[in-house]
Amino acid sequence: MRRICIFIASEQALLHQAVAVAFEQEEDLLVVGKAEAAPQAVVEAERLGPDVAVIDVGSFHGAGLQAVSAMRRALPSCKVIVLVDDQGIPSLVRSLEAGASGYLAKTSSLQHLVRATRAVVDGRIVIPPPLFDGLIGALLQRKRDVDGAFVLVHRLTRREREVLVLLSEGANNTEIGQILAISPQTARTHVQKILAKLAVHSRLEAAALARQSGAFEELDVVDRGEPAWAVGTPPVLAAAR
Repeated sequence: MRRICIFIASEQALLHQAVAVAFEQEEDLLVVGKAEAAPQAVVEAERLGPDVAVIDVGSFHGAGLQAVSAMRRALPSCKVIVLVDDQGIPSLVRSLEAGASGYLAKTSSLQHLVRATRAVVDGRIVIPPPLFDGLIGALLQRKRDVDGAFVLVHRLTRREREVLVLLSEGANNTEIGQILAISPQTARTHVQKILAKLAVHSRLEAAALARQSGAFEELDVVDRGEPAWAVGTPPVLAAAR
């Protein structure tokens, strides 16, 4: 029988010990490693290649979900279960966006964690039943927001969409002008028109709306090589079922 290999990440030694003891009592589960810091967790997990990582995101003081995202990028086949101090819809959505397959309170029983571990390996998403309705509502609202942003962005002309891509990546008017072979003043005019059409007041808001629209890759129509100021693509909301 192949055993499920598990990695544990938490700053709390007692949690490490309790979770490890619970897993070691199961014939099909094997703890292969642990980490007490978020950066170390990603490095060690990549080295060990576990099937499941249990990450105590609350103990990492804001770095926990970053570790989840980094681990999912480095190990796409590794399922992640996050343990949180306080459950809630915003926290649940952020965890799913980061790539988590399981979302449990740290007050959950160890047997619940054991069952969740087997469930995520089978391809299921594990969330607390009381949060399910709220999650559906949040996903529906997200879809409405994305649809609205998509409509606004596609009201722009092709040139305005090219400018929007560049300003979303951090380019100023001079850099936009150099890349598109237009004057900085013309670039400034395009930016002003974009802000008016999108009904926003700043470049930052325009960039956020462009990314929210879900059409950012489609908008990326400018041939400009690899600018030094390019930024990464935002995380995509994981599908929950």
